Amino acid sequence: MFRNPETALSSKTPKDLKKILKEKRKTRQKQQPKENQQDKVVLTTSITLPDP
Repeated sequence: MFRNPETALSSKTPKDLKKILKEKRKTRQKQQPKENQQDKVVLTTSITLPDP
């Protein structure tokens, strides 16, 4: 089997590619520390809150 990423990509269907991208996204989110994600949530909620 070829390990060339270009040939591997060309042999896959678009559905497979989308699935692979989703998996990559999932793993990337898992790798991020949880504190980071909580900070993001706090930031987004504080931005959407109206000024008192």
